Amino acid sequence: MLMKFLFHGNIRARILKALLGVSCLSLITFAVISLDGMRRLGDFAVKSSTDLGRETCRISKSALETLAQDGLLRITIDRANLCNAEFQEIEATVNVLADIADKLWNNPGAFPRNRSYSVAEKPEAPNLISVYQYPKGVDFSRIRADLDISSSMDTFFKPIRANNPNISDFNIGTPDGLFRRFPWGPVSADYDVRKRDWFKRAVDTGRAGWSDPYIGAIAKNLRINYSKPVYRNKKLAAVVAINVPLQTINERIISTRLNNMGTAVLVDRDRKIIAREGMSTNGENWRSN
Repeated sequence: MLMKFLFHGNIRARILKALLGVSCLSLITFAVISLDGMRRLGDFAVKSSTDLGRETCRISKSALETLAQDGLLRITIDRANLCNAEFQEIEATVNVLADIADKLWNNPGAFPRNRSYSVAEKPEAPNLISVYQYPKGVDFSRIRADLDISSSMDTFFKPIRANNPNISDFNIGTPDGLFRRFPWGPVSADYDVRKRDWFKRAVDTGRAGWSDPYIGAIAKNLRINYSKPVYRNKKLAAVVAINVPLQTINERIISTRLNNMGTAVLVDRDRKIIAREGMSTNGENWRSN
């Protein structure tokens, strides 16, 4: 009986050990599989987060670039509209002055006349008076009538210039060589208005228009000019013009920047550059700047 009991006891112990071994092996296997799964899941989570972060950065960068481009486009359009508005104001002013000049030349004495000052006669208030000049070889009697008629324009030049800082000066030229400039300033005795591009452009085309940029003969700064011819009995009586310095416009263009990047230029309808960054508005060498 004792032997039989011991034999059965050994079998139960072996079975118990086997069961325990299998259980432990299963637990170990499950633990290994679980840990590997957790590791894989962690790696996947890290990779997914990294990919998501990169995609977010890419989308954010693209969105910021789009916003920057849209902002720059809006600024460019706004500045272009501002320049156009200023130029249109100059054009409208010249048209008004040309209408007045038309009435003056076709109805002499319609407006009160003012005293005319030559280059040799500096007035007490030069900013409120115009100066007249005519080239050597021209007899004074030829320009006397136009001198008296054009003197009435000072009455209109003063308030217009006082209310528009973009206007440098007003010019009037006649086919006989009379040149009147408001405000008063020194004019060379060799100056002949009939040879100036803005005068010749108006005479040749017979209509209002803008000149190319040029250096003023008096102020010596870079400018553009809008001029319009005036006729009497279908013959040229005078050319009325306004000079606009490019300094103010140039400064506004230079300030048109987004995050200190990009370069802005002002071009005319023929795509010629009128103003750009680094362009000098003074001196005779502006074309090379």
